[in-house]
Amino acid sequence: PLQAVENEEEVEEVSKKIAEELMQVRFSKNIVGVVVKADTLGTLEAVVSMLENRGIPVRLADVGPLTRREVIEASIVAKENKYLGVILLFNVKAPPDIEELALREGVKIFRESIIYKLIESYEEWVTEEKSKEALEKALKTVFPAKLQVLPGCVFRRSNPAIVGVRVLGGVIRPGYRLMRYDGRLLGKINQIQLKGKPLQEARSGSEVAISIEGDVLVGRHFDENDILYTDPTEKDLETFINDFKNELNSETIHLIKEIIEIKQKEDKRFGLSILVKLRSQTQEIR
Repeated sequence: PLQAVENEEEVEEVSKKIAEELMQVRFSKNIVGVVVKADTLGTLEAVVSMLENRGIPVRLADVGPLTRREVIEASIVAKENKYLGVILLFNVKAPPDIEELALREGVKIFRESIIYKLIESYEEWVTEEKSKEALEKALKTVFPAKLQVLPGCVFRRSNPAIVGVRVLGGVIRPGYRLMRYDGRLLGKINQIQLKGKPLQEARSGSEVAISIEGDVLVGRHFDENDILYTDPTEKDLETFINDFKNELNSETIHLIKEIIEIKQKEDKRFGLSILVKLRSQTQEIR
């Protein structure tokens, strides 16, 4: 920044003032936040301001091409929070060797020549990545569910058993373990179909066909009209309650209690800590 002075006595004071202003725009903080590089001080200030207004913390802000130090700064953050361990470049370049370093360190770089597009592309990436993460976790977690075998819908008795079911509560997915109303393990859902098309899940109210893998025979181990449940572990239920709060409602809370009651026939201590958590969750929902 340039500023005119009337005499030499003002030089030191004005220089100090300019330096303070620069420090407000170009900075490095020891916080978990993104790295921002821009072509000018004005655009840098605009990008940082927009990020902070959106609640996105900034660890380092500076002008000029991306450097090795800044990639290292972002990689340190990425180890703690991959969504903030990123670099946003506005109208500046990253030398090829620095690009390679970022790739090796697993640091994502965003680059745009329009400020709002830069922020938008970063936020869209965060949303997409969090959705993927939630889906991956959901696929690894057995959700609570209750289903009824539909009468007249036994299509195959074993190897695998194929039956029509109505989902009475919760959600079922391929890979979920199933148990009988008395806790006897039946097997795993291999596939879910509706009108011959495979589904990734079926929710409360759905009527679908499922194939069940395992040592199970329809007519001996379960039959038409029987009530079946998914067979979540305590860890599954804890993950469901803690990480999938949008799925938690009065129906699923009641369902979890039913499943715990069934499982406690074998293990009296099963789900005790979960029942404590559910009390507070029930109060919040009310």
